[in-house]
Amino acid sequence: MQQGPPPRAARSSWKDASLTALRRDDGAGRIERAPRFDDVPTASPSIIMRGCTRSWRVRRRRTGGTAERTERPFINLLRSGNCPDHGVRRRMPSPPTSGIPEMKRPKIPPLPGAAGVIVWNVLFVAVLALTTAVAGETYLRLSKPFMKSSETLTFVPGVGLLHAPETEVRATNGLDFWTVSQANSLGFLDREPLDPKRAEASCHISVIGDSFVMAKQVPIADKFHVRLEDLARGTPALDISTSAFGRSNTAQASQLPYYGYAKKLSPKLLALVFTGNDFGGNSATTMSLRKGWDPVRMPYAHLERTADGMIELLLPSPEYCRPQCDRMEIGARSKFFFGAWLHALLGAWSHAVTVAWSTEFASQEQRRGEEARESDFTAFALQQFKERSERDQAALLILSEYHMGSRGDPAFDRLNAIAEASGIPVISLHDYLIRRGRSIEAAHWRHDQHWNVAGHQWAAEALLEYLRRSPETCATQREP
Repeated sequence: MQQGPPPRAARSSWKDASLTALRRDDGAGRIERAPRFDDVPTASPSIIMRGCTRSWRVRRRRTGGTAERTERPFINLLRSGNCPDHGVRRRMPSPPTSGIPEMKRPKIPPLPGAAGVIVWNVLFVAVLALTTAVAGETYLRLSKPFMKSSETLTFVPGVGLLHAPETEVRATNGLDFWTVSQANSLGFLDREPLDPKRAEASCHISVIGDSFVMAKQVPIADKFHVRLEDLARGTPALDISTSAFGRSNTAQASQLPYYGYAKKLSPKLLALVFTGNDFGGNSATTMSLRKGWDPVRMPYAHLERTADGMIELLLPSPEYCRPQCDRMEIGARSKFFFGAWLHALLGAWSHAVTVAWSTEFASQEQRRGEEARESDFTAFALQQFKERSERDQAALLILSEYHMGSRGDPAFDRLNAIAEASGIPVISLHDYLIRRGRSIEAAHWRHDQHWNVAGHQWAAEALLEYLRRSPETCATQREP
């Protein structure tokens, strides 16, 4: 039996020290030498060899105010270069202790494998997507009236597709505007036609165009021809009344039948709104490629060149919509608002506005040939409007939409050359906005290129500026 001061391991508070001797009380107050580490039998003799570093890790815990110590051997990995299993921590048998129970280590569940990680990630994404969809659906249903456009169309012989009279038209792009309008008795998105006597007594202006004139993106009261009446009330010399005849996917050739409606109101000024895609819209070939229409069964009037090289106007074919030409429901109410909103958002990001032609023709020669064809058809349609307006003693004017640009821009110069040949004045809305310091981006919707309320207001101001500069337009005297 050996007595004496505590060994070095005891003096180092039992923490990370090499244990060479351990005091053990045999119950009679005597301290005897504990067996040396080398004397402790082990389950793995390969661990006990020269050069392996062995030490005891002492853990302390408090239970009920009493400190307990648990001793557990381990191999120091930093100094185990000579061990047979380098770098592998191997559990060693515990040395004799003074009866203190050994603390059990908590069991750590094994990390999931690759398949488990994928499954958990998929479940997390699915729960997140479902939560987002439910929250988005709830918000949209509470804040938005509808998420899908809808309208009812009818086929009018000799004219083409129009809105069914006095039906509701819902319009939205799912992001910027939500409007509900009602078609008038003629099938256009405008007020009821003015009394012919009232129209003849005033300076009546009839506006003809495509979707910019139909303007289902704004309420009827905010359309530019209605705003023109409101602005003209500040000019006593101008007693203006207006009417509008517009339909999307049309151009000057397919708008020629609309003149029959305008003629009944005896207009003193006929204003044609010309947009960037009207050149291609005057060609049945281009429109067939854009919309997937059968060039033989077109829903609107169109121009074709005969065998002898002449251009003729062909009326719309009722075969386009048979057997339901009287009433065609376009669009439907959306069941899921969030899905419609997401579709609209992705569509707005990926959609690029197509003007005239883009990649529809394989070579530059074909593009130049189709451009000449479109210019010929546009010139023919404008000449037809010129002849009809002169016959009815009405002035003719072209309002060039701002996407056409102004002088120096190819599209505007192309239109201006055709208009000058026919003696038709052209107002450049682009030039007006630049002169007034207005932003072109502020004139249309963020996710739609059509005019917003500000764009309609500025178009009305540009037309009013022309009328004030040319007062003879509304002073035209008709022959009895």
